[in-house]
Amino acid sequence: MGTQRGPWPVAYVVVVGLPATGGALLNLVLCYLAVFATDDCGITRPDPLRCTGGGLLLMWGLP
Repeated sequence: MGTQRGPWPVAYVVVVGLPATGGALLNLVLCYLAVFATDDCGITRPDPLRCTGGGLLLMWGLP
């Protein structure tokens, strides 16, 4: 006398779980890039966009 479940739990995982997981992974990648993007900024190099104030704000705002 068990009750049979419909496809609702599977649909919920697909509709909510997959986009949430994808968003979390994308956020992780963008945070990684934002943290390590300025490693080669120094006084002997010309200032690329990522080493300027506006570039830093852009990278910090992406994630």
